Amino acid sequence: MAKVDCTRCAHYVITWITGTPYGCDAWGIKSSRRPDQVVYAASGVQCQLFSPKCKKTDSKQEGIRRRGF
Repeated sequence: MAKVDCTRCAHYVITWITGTPYGCDAWGIKSSRRPDQVVYAASGVQCQLFSPKCKKTDSKQEGIRRRGF
């Protein structure tokens, strides 16, 4: 299994809390370490709740493509 990268996960959040800047909405984790490191340290296995982020499209460019300009 490939190494999990929290920054590419849909559940990854920046909490903006000084002591615990990294978080995971799926696990309910707020930590000074990335959530994938916390999960691995606690369970010994890679995070099983990883979900890739959806790619955002530029709405202006999408509108231009739809109109055929």
